[in-house]
Amino acid sequence: MEKILIALICTLLISSASAAPGILKGRVADSKSNEGVGYVSVVIEDAATKEYVKGTVTDETGSFEINDLQPGMFLVRITMIGYTPLEKEFTISETASSVNLGTISIEEDTQLLDEVTVVGQRSQIQFQLDKRIFNAGQDLTATGGSALDILSNIPSIEVNMEEEISLRGNSGVTVWINGRASGLSAENRSRILSQIPASNIDRVEIITNPSAKYNPEGTVGIINIIMKEKREMGYFGSIQGKTDINGGYGLDGNYNYNRGKLETALSLSRRVDKSDLSGYSYRSNLDAQGSEHSYLNMTTRGTEKRSSYLGTLGMTYHISPLIQVGLNSYGFLETEIVPETYTYSGNMPGSFLSGRRHTHKEDNMKIGNIELNYRQMFNEKSNLDIVVAHNNMDLNDYGAYNQSYISPEEKQTSSYQYHDQEATTNRWEIQADYVYEFGESNRLEAGYKGDLFACKSVVETLSGTTASTAMPDNDLFNLYNYSLDVHALYATYSEQIGKIGFQVGLRGEKTKSEVLSFGFGDDVTNRPAYKDNYLDLYPSAYLSYQLDRDEFQLNYSRRVSRPSWFHLNPFPDLTDSTHIVLGNPYLIPQYANSLELNYIRTSDNLMLSASLYYRDINNVIEQINYAEGEIMKSVFENVSNSMATGAELIVKNKMFRRIDLTSCLNLFYNRLNGFTYLPPGVNVPVTGEPQDGFAWAARVTANAVLPYDFLLQITGNYNSRRVIAQGLMNPDGSLDAGVRKSFFDRKLHLTVTARNILNSRKTTSITSGTGFHQERMQARSGFTLGTSLTYAFGNQRKSNNHSNTQFDYED
Repeated sequence: MEKILIALICTLLISSASAAPGILKGRVADSKSNEGVGYVSVVIEDAATKEYVKGTVTDETGSFEINDLQPGMFLVRITMIGYTPLEKEFTISETASSVNLGTISIEEDTQLLDEVTVVGQRSQIQFQLDKRIFNAGQDLTATGGSALDILSNIPSIEVNMEEEISLRGNSGVTVWINGRASGLSAENRSRILSQIPASNIDRVEIITNPSAKYNPEGTVGIINIIMKEKREMGYFGSIQGKTDINGGYGLDGNYNYNRGKLETALSLSRRVDKSDLSGYSYRSNLDAQGSEHSYLNMTTRGTEKRSSYLGTLGMTYHISPLIQVGLNSYGFLETEIVPETYTYSGNMPGSFLSGRRHTHKEDNMKIGNIELNYRQMFNEKSNLDIVVAHNNMDLNDYGAYNQSYISPEEKQTSSYQYHDQEATTNRWEIQADYVYEFGESNRLEAGYKGDLFACKSVVETLSGTTASTAMPDNDLFNLYNYSLDVHALYATYSEQIGKIGFQVGLRGEKTKSEVLSFGFGDDVTNRPAYKDNYLDLYPSAYLSYQLDRDEFQLNYSRRVSRPSWFHLNPFPDLTDSTHIVLGNPYLIPQYANSLELNYIRTSDNLMLSASLYYRDINNVIEQINYAEGEIMKSVFENVSNSMATGAELIVKNKMFRRIDLTSCLNLFYNRLNGFTYLPPGVNVPVTGEPQDGFAWAARVTANAVLPYDFLLQITGNYNSRRVIAQGLMNPDGSLDAGVRKSFFDRKLHLTVTARNILNSRKTTSITSGTGFHQERMQARSGFTLGTSLTYAFGNQRKSNNHSNTQFDYED
């Protein structure tokens, strides 16, 4: 009996082993550089019938894994635009259920046609279900430019004349560098990004509906800028110089040295950028019947000069094959000088007939950022990442304002103001992420994130008729302190069952904030702090379904956009004496529920992404305008709720084997509910009528390979008229082009870029409210022609010691 039982158990074990599903693993790499190629289509077909069995795409390192394969003979097809397709046969058997193809080298797609050499390039756009990746190295028109130039050329992203960044028509977007804030905030990110050389950027990731693992800040998603980092053994780097017709110039270089267990990356940059500024505002003051009873017009002309130094240092040390530690840091020094002249004319009773205001502003910014990270690989199934980061920013802002007016009695008066602001911000980020995989397709992720932010600002002002007679103006003194502490815990669980995959997640955040804003002589007894303390939950859910080479995904997430310290500070911005902007310490966060349906198809010569999205936002923060005599005031307020729904289509295809075309079309409908707002000290409330409208945006980028190692790129975009609070934003568009010539076996590159060729890049808005109707325009430099020269060097070679492991950071 005992022998029979043992035999039965053995039979069951053998049967179970023979039924175990098979696994195919591998890594796809470029045949020349041996760098892993991400987002390559990997499709398994039955070797006899050629029927589709399973498929996936490689991750960022080029690795892939396909599970649940039954015994049999198969054909794996590997395809990627810009590379020659490759096929390999393999067999899954009862004795060999796991097959590792190792490193699979794919070659650039090269063909000689009519003496034209067609050279395959790294794809400019790549798709994943949870993100889209745009490779910055393929953006010729941004060569010699900055990170802002890169962003302005990416589908779905818009950078307006005030350098505000929006995604799918909404400015509630979070921007990261290498997966975290890295000192970027709504107040300073445009200045920092405008000074980061485009040549330092590897790629940009757009995550429109992040899971609970990610920081929920940003109602429309995340833009993650990934800096260059190569891990081949040896030394290598590049040097680039640039200049343009506006008087801008720059020199930047990067150097990498990797040997043994240590990897080191260093970059230095010096940039000077100059821009011409122009604008106008035409305002009609209306009576109760809506008729104009007076007007006030303003035109402005000026220049902006930004001068900066940027240095970065990154080091990674592999203690063992399972443990590595790293250090990443950067230092940033920038000076911005903006002289402007405002010219006024009007006929308001009791006010001036004409006037002129000369302003001179100078900002000095210093930023230091350091990050320590640790990764522990327990085995192939689990790992732990720990990151501690600190960022410090010092800002000194000086402004001088000379003003002269002519009254209706033709009397001339003058005034002078000088303000000095010193601000300091400190931020600590502490993060731990744990990943555990069990079974063949089950994954659990959990972690903690602490984000501690503090800001202090002091503003002192001198006022008088001239600079020599100016005295301290206590009415314009401000001491401002702001702190925001967020502690978060999250967990996500994902599983793949046949063709269906799902992920569910939940993030809990405890938020504590405090605002203190004192005038001269104030303290907490007469100016109490504005405090907030609350707990929020942010769920997320993903569902995917795969059919042959097509894949669908339905996802949901809840997100938040907290008011920035600039929006909360009630101290007025006096740059334009006829348009004063104030913050509001009573602002509360705005919350968004986001639902998205995605479809992705990848084939030999076509990559397609289609999305339908819906987003509703509560407690929308908008800038509300209202007139007080000749002065227009703007204040930030939680005015109402909004809804947006739309469709986005991105297509990448090849034409005639010489042209690589990327097209994006975004169609969306926005609705902002009406509101009523009573400004402090005003008897008549400001009312906003419900606003709704359909809008669309299109962008097309064409890359062409020309004879004799020339590359040409042309990018055009157009934004239709769209709805904003109290009005409309008029249509705008632009056209950019770039051409690159390579020398000396493509080690030296000369690039010529032409931006804003049609001189059409400007922002024009029309707003109406209680007692006024206004049109405003802003523009920054017209047509710009620039050149850059880049030289690459090094003796890099394939590393046999370490895998191309990358930290999956999030903020």
